[in-house]
Amino acid sequence: MVGTVGCPGPEISQSFKVPITSCLEFIWERPTLLVLGNEGSGLSQEVLASCQLLLTILPRRQLPPGLESLNVSVATGILLHSICSQKKGFPAQTEKGQLLQDT
Repeated sequence: MVGTVGCPGPEISQSFKVPITSCLEFIWERPTLLVLGNEGSGLSQEVLASCQLLLTILPRRQLPPGLESLNVSVATGILLHSICSQKKGFPAQTEKGQLLQDT
């Protein structure tokens, strides 16, 4: 089970015991249950405890003050695009603009 979390700053990374990775680095190679929390409080502690990994969507630029995460429907669209791109064999673009080639 894979959950989602907002941008991982130092305070977020230290408060979770579950590893956090960018959705661009996650390889969708087997059936995965993806759970997304709401914009205000995210995932419940019970759901977080069940996750083996947390995904984050790293913004290309700094979010405006007071904005900590994306709307859940926007985040879902980005994650589904990432999944579909990998499944169809399209290369995913990394944060540095390089392409990750399927192996």
